[in-house]
Amino acid sequence: MKVLNITPTFHPEIGGIETVVLNLSVHCQRLGVEVEVLYVSPDHKRLQTRTVEGIKVTDVPLIGSKLVGYAPQLRQAIQGFDLLHIHDPQLMALSVGVMLSGSQLPRVLSTHGGFHHTRRLAGAKRLHEEFALRRMLDSYKLVLATSENDAAYFGRFTKRIRVTGNGIDVQRHRIADRPPSNDLRRWVYWGRLSENKRVDRLLDYAVRLKAMGYPLDLLITGTDVSRLACKFQTRIDSAGLHDSVRLAPPMNDIDLKAALRDRTVFATASEYEGFGLTLLEAMAAGLLVVCRDVEPMNKFVQNGQNGLCLAFDGSDADFAKLVEFLSMDQPHQQSMRSASVAFADAYDWPRIAKRFVSAYSEVLSTA
Repeated sequence: MKVLNITPTFHPEIGGIETVVLNLSVHCQRLGVEVEVLYVSPDHKRLQTRTVEGIKVTDVPLIGSKLVGYAPQLRQAIQGFDLLHIHDPQLMALSVGVMLSGSQLPRVLSTHGGFHHTRRLAGAKRLHEEFALRRMLDSYKLVLATSENDAAYFGRFTKRIRVTGNGIDVQRHRIADRPPSNDLRRWVYWGRLSENKRVDRLLDYAVRLKAMGYPLDLLITGTDVSRLACKFQTRIDSAGLHDSVRLAPPMNDIDLKAALRDRTVFATASEYEGFGLTLLEAMAAGLLVVCRDVEPMNKFVQNGQNGLCLAFDGSDADFAKLVEFLSMDQPHQQSMRSASVAFADAYDWPRIAKRFVSAYSEVLSTA
């Protein structure tokens, strides 16, 4: 079986889809599937190949944008495969490009949260949903939903859908020598600095907790995709948090793992997650999670068992929960940490990759 992952973003970029496509490729290859990656992007100036962790990657130039663009070399690049696995949450440039290529190869889609969860470009999204979405989905033999939320949304437009979820590289994030007990006020957020991640709410909560006598030691690290870092730093300085809240540039795996060794809580006020990859990575590292009480995050985090779900609405109820959480005794904290690690283990890529290989085999058997 020879599978081509086609993606709009990939290594050396850092993010959820990039990590998923790389890990999926590596672990499917370990299961005997021949896998390559096609990275289609307007950032590429010419067709070229490279190798990342043993996976052949072909960079293909895209004329236009990731939403409305055309890759003239796509037709050539997808030759010689048994199945195409397309990672196209927008269901636009990549899906259209493959359709225009004339290829009759069977193909599957990973949803990665879609793009209807934010109000940005709402009118264009409604038109896309009304006139294009069903036709786009009809071109796929199977839609692999990243979450139950995705399955519910995309299931309105196609019956050929299955929840596969995503996985994490548990060993890459495991911290074997973590101290048995840490200070619950030592928090970390890592991920993109974008509007929907609502890092501003974390800062608001740090301000109020300090006033209540519960100052946090908060590390914020990630790629500033929305140019918010200066705004956040101004907020930190004006609130007198410069000695307890630190903004840092994105870290590589080694530096991040070192930083997490003396952190206890991963916190995110994100309004939406397609899957919640970073939450699971934090759990694998032995961190407790404080997150917004929305799906799919509240499917991973159970209050009092492995973390805490909040409304992040600034309510007294939220802060009462936080005070109780921050006052947790050592045995309860250790119990929650063990539950957090055990939960993450169920999403280890060697297990999850088998779901994808099974889906590939099923599609090819009926092609």
